[in-house]
Amino acid sequence: MAGCRAAAAVALPLLAAVAIAAAGDMETSSGRWQVTRVEVNGKLVDQEFADMLAVDYAADGSWEVRLKGLPVGEGTSTVDEDSLPKAFEMETLGAAGRRGRRYVGIYDTDGDARRLCFVSADRPRPREFRSTAAGGEILVALRKNRVTSGR
Repeated sequence: MAGCRAAAAVALPLLAAVAIAAAGDMETSSGRWQVTRVEVNGKLVDQEFADMLAVDYAADGSWEVRLKGLPVGEGTSTVDEDSLPKAFEMETLGAAGRRGRRYVGIYDTDGDARRLCFVSADRPRPREFRSTAAGGEILVALRKNRVTSGR
């Protein structure tokens, strides 16, 4: 249970970043994205916990994080699709203890698969897709759910 609580502490910013990344291609990104893998500070998050996380994206850049299907946080995001790699910024809006937290990161998409890497906005934006113990990066992989519609 302690592992789940620790993972939950990163779930909201993690999924916020995912939501931001999905905002890039608004038409193709809207809907639900299932988290498939999460690394925080160079450590893999328990797969059982990661499997419980999903993000619903709306075409306006807003998003909602879900844990076991229940909403646990929301926010907004913006993307820069012209940068290489593509970049995003996000802000959490509704998570207890996380209201107003800002994050910066990078993302890429390959069909229904997406990955992103992000950090707190007070740190330099990541330049590559990796998570290290000293860097504070959160690395997330997602797959678009073609059956379930989003927000």
